[in-house]
Amino acid sequence: TGQLVAIDADGLMITGFERQGDVVRLFVLNPDDAPHRLTVGKGMLEPLTAARIDLSRRQLGALAVTGGGVGLEIGPRAWTGIELTVAG
Repeated sequence: TGQLVAIDADGLMITGFERQGDVVRLFVLNPDDAPHRLTVGKGMLEPLTAARIDLSRRQLGALAVTGGGVGLEIGPRAWTGIELTVAG
């Protein structure tokens, strides 16, 4: 058994995870007063494209996928989402 995607979310709270076909959405809360980095990489599924989304699932901007993964900074006390198109 493996992970669908590899997630490094040290200091963050994963509040939701959805999969619909080739789309995966991950929602994350930073409860801290300092920013933290979220990294999502290849597991059983490989991220091909990525975008930051709001809690209503509206895309806010594309994120670069490099080396099969994507990283973004989550600001202090911020709640955000990431939407991935995946292969696998």
